[in-house]
Amino acid sequence: MYFEIYQQASEKVRKEWRWRLRAKNHEIIASGESYSSRAKVLAAIELIKSVTARTKIVVG
Repeated sequence: MYFEIYQQASEKVRKEWRWRLRAKNHEIIASGESYSSRAKVLAAIELIKSVTARTKIVVG
């Protein structure tokens, strides 16, 4: 798996940073909200990587 970061133009014509998690076969398996800077999207990815193994699963 790998994280992919990219920029996407929003409705306001400003570019926003986004992330998506891709499987080995390149299928998208998760994605996140938009961020105003590359540094913020990288911080979000680091947070996800740091808590994933111990994150609880809640069935609603």
